[in-house]
Amino acid sequence: MVKLTRFIDAVLHPEIRLKADFPWSFGKMAKTYVVASVFYLVGSLLPVFAFTAFLAVGVKYFPDLTGRIVTGPDGNSMNMALLVGLTVASFIMGFGSELMYIRRVFHRDGLSLRQSMAFNLKSLGGSWWAVIWRVLAAFALVLVVDYLLDFLPLPKAHDPAAEFAHQLRGWSFFAFAVLAGVCAPFFEELVFRGFLFNVCRTSFRQGRLGKFFRNERFADYGAMLVSGVAFAAAHMSPTGFPALLVMGVVLAALYRRSGSLVCPILLHALNNITAVVLMYLSMK
Repeated sequence: MVKLTRFIDAVLHPEIRLKADFPWSFGKMAKTYVVASVFYLVGSLLPVFAFTAFLAVGVKYFPDLTGRIVTGPDGNSMNMALLVGLTVASFIMGFGSELMYIRRVFHRDGLSLRQSMAFNLKSLGGSWWAVIWRVLAAFALVLVVDYLLDFLPLPKAHDPAAEFAHQLRGWSFFAFAVLAGVCAPFFEELVFRGFLFNVCRTSFRQGRLGKFFRNERFADYGAMLVSGVAFAAAHMSPTGFPALLVMGVVLAALYRRSGSLVCPILLHALNNITAVVLMYLSMK
């Protein structure tokens, strides 16, 4: 009974290990995020522009070679491996450009991006076991909430990325799996939790925003919601928005409680890898 009471108390009144000590105001955060988003847009479009230029030159001077590269084995459809390559390049260039700009702003202010985002295990005493059990508990929560969402009168979730992946085979599917299971969790958690949630959380506790949210706990909840909405909206899947919002909020809550960005990165990776494995098994 005592252990159950302690467990309930730990769930309802957890120890908050993440410090709300970002040195930026909400205005500076908003400005930095807007400019960083422009870097993301430009970076993600660069591979597309490069490919378009390649097509323009190739069709004019090397039509046969270009045709073999662009079309699939049947000669009538787009080469799926090429599409996957463009997708991976666009994703990495987009988020890489965004993070490069954020890192530059941090360094200009004499700050370490890694330390400011708690991309380490200091808050958990360097214990990987402390990371693993928290990630597994949060993943179980995500599964339960996703199951309950199915009972709500919502449109069936439509995931364009999953539909695209269903058409892939061999190395193309493997490249997509690496993108979903490794690249996406790393880059997205740095941007949406490490930066956006962290700065919102600190800003919502101060000045006029602090008066609006009244206390630190509500400020944290507001930051979870903002970063969760941004995370869900970035996936551009209206029907998948509720589940993505829940995932974004859980990721932020795990980050807040653990004090380590490693935890949401691993939870995100576990969620995506599970989806990819289930997708692969359904294709058998």
